[in-house]
Amino acid sequence: MRPPPDDRLDHDLMRAVGRRDRGAFERLVERHYGWALGFADRMLGARHDAEDLVQTAFLRVWQGAARWEPDARFSTWLYRVLYNLCID
Repeated sequence: MRPPPDDRLDHDLMRAVGRRDRGAFERLVERHYGWALGFADRMLGARHDAEDLVQTAFLRVWQGAARWEPDARFSTWLYRVLYNLCID
């Protein structure tokens, strides 16, 4: 599963999440949860571990949203967060 292609929407949602907009965060999670879970599941080979890891990744998104710079696609940034969590 691939991340959704609408980068502009992701940028707008991340700006809103940076202002602690919970609705924007929920929408961002809805948009990216499926592919994030699939990626983590393939990396870890255990669905329950992948679910925990994806929750941790989105917690980091929430915590770091105010500092996020839209120099790259959100999905690329989230992929890197997920990857780092998987190899840790």
